[in-house]
Amino acid sequence: VSGSKFNASSRDFSTSDFVVADPCQWDVERVVRWILEEGFHPDVAELLREQQVDGECLEELAANADSLLKELGIEKMGTRLKLKKRLRQLVGPRDLLAGNQQLASNSNSVSFCISFLPDFL
Repeated sequence: VSGSKFNASSRDFSTSDFVVADPCQWDVERVVRWILEEGFHPDVAELLREQQVDGECLEELAANADSLLKELGIEKMGTRLKLKKRLRQLVGPRDLLAGNQQLASNSNSVSFCISFLPDFL
């Protein structure tokens, strides 16, 4: 549905704005638009904007969602759990591959690392 329009917080966004393949390269406004596209309340998007959460922050936010989302001021547990899930879906494969690369470097065994990869996917 490339190029479709939707309205969030009285702004028009196009799904073609999300062409950047690597979410870690998103700027703050692109992260905010993603949050709104995922159906979160505009207040959640505004909290991320105020704290300047950009794509570079997303991996850390996904990895430490339990503490960081509460620290950001997202008080409702349901919202935190849903956001944590969406964040991990967004950056999860990158975390998995990074973890497997670290495991391989620590053990000097690429075959060991690769043997576990299918179990996680």
